[in-house]
Amino acid sequence: MWYHLLPYIEQKAIFDQGTPANPFVSSDGYKFKTAVLEVAPNIVKAFLCPADGTHGAHLADPSENGAQGAVTTPQGVQLKYSTGSYVGNVMVFDPSIPRTILTGMTDGSSNTAVIGHRLERCDPRTVWGVTFDVYNYMFAEPRNFSPYRPIAVFGMPTYAATYGTVSTSCTGAAMSTPGSNPTPRNCNGVRNQNQDFVSGGLPFQIKPRPGLCQPFVMATSHEVMLVGLGDASVRSVSSSVSAATWKNAWTPADGNPLGNDW
Repeated sequence: MWYHLLPYIEQKAIFDQGTPANPFVSSDGYKFKTAVLEVAPNIVKAFLCPADGTHGAHLADPSENGAQGAVTTPQGVQLKYSTGSYVGNVMVFDPSIPRTILTGMTDGSSNTAVIGHRLERCDPRTVWGVTFDVYNYMFAEPRNFSPYRPIAVFGMPTYAATYGTVSTSCTGAAMSTPGSNPTPRNCNGVRNQNQDFVSGGLPFQIKPRPGLCQPFVMATSHEVMLVGLGDASVRSVSSSVSAATWKNAWTPADGNPLGNDW
């Protein structure tokens, strides 16, 4: 989704590098890959929160998330991925089932959260007992990423529980057979990763201390969580919000009203 916003925020030159007109898009074997070597390392200021000081470089390699080795294209170029401070709601920004604003958010656009905060660099070392951080990649090939390497969409567990999986790409081409890849995914290949709207009863984190960041939920550097709604408004959400209300706000067509704590 962030890639497709580029022409609307005066970044069409970067966008054009990820279109089929660029021979790298098809030559590296990933038909829908937007994280081509020209696109992936571009730092876009609009996707960075000034209050998020967790990763000043704004670039990371997948190996820095604990992966086995770096990602190298067939052209022999090692990819660096730009990081960002926001995530999109995969229940809304999902091409598997195209919808209009009205049909995609039947609970009401003013009652549906579509964009939220997640730190560029999440340090979970105390929580997990691991030695690596987790980075929030903005331009990434989703099929290359494990449940511990976030990309800039959120809510795949809820998506999978609601819609299940698909067997074809967004253009109707067959993807891998269920036997070779049984993990639920949408038509862009985004798999059922662990990052969800609620994890273990926790809706999100406010300024998590070093070592205590939970990568499976959203996190913000502000005193409150800031979210963008479907009607283009922005609102703050207190840390006292219940997990149920928070999840209902991110589920655009569940028919559940938001609680008084919203």
